[in-house]
Amino acid sequence: MARKARIIGLAVDVNGQAWDVREYRPTSHGFSIVIGWPQGESRGRGGRGVAVAPTQALAEYLAFTRLKDIELPIGGTAIKRLRRELGIHWDWDVWWRSRCDDLLDLTLEEFCARYGCSIGAASQRRTALRNFAHTTGAGNGGASRSDGGTATDTPQTEPANRDRETTPARPGRREHGV
Repeated sequence: MARKARIIGLAVDVNGQAWDVREYRPTSHGFSIVIGWPQGESRGRGGRGVAVAPTQALAEYLAFTRLKDIELPIGGTAIKRLRRELGIHWDWDVWWRSRCDDLLDLTLEEFCARYGCSIGAASQRRTALRNFAHTTGAGNGGASRSDGGTATDTPQTEPANRDRETTPARPGRREHGV
């Protein structure tokens, strides 16, 4: 005798497809993960297994959360599959551009504490941003700094990375070019 899945509800995904729900898994984000099958698809032998329904709330959460920051009661493979099916990919250039004012105005330590990135990544982006501004005269990508100036207001005599002077090198490591 074959097992028969117990359907406990119905749900609709972001595409309007109805799903037979087998399980709801609550999240700490105010919505539940819906697990089941698209209605009308064959199940079991020769059919498909259960899957996570891409509900509207789940799709919005995945769209606005970095992959490393996602906390859901499902596995990483399911999360990546959902993101791929929904056409969601993280654009780092957009992330850095939206924070360029803070990157120029805050110290590296303050920036990294606020946004959860590494000092190395922030330092490289800051240097690239300043080099771009100085070589093109384009400012900081068109955005103004909070003090009313632009990245081109920075004196040419200032080192490309002002924090290098105050950040000690790791013990046992030589600086490049030494």
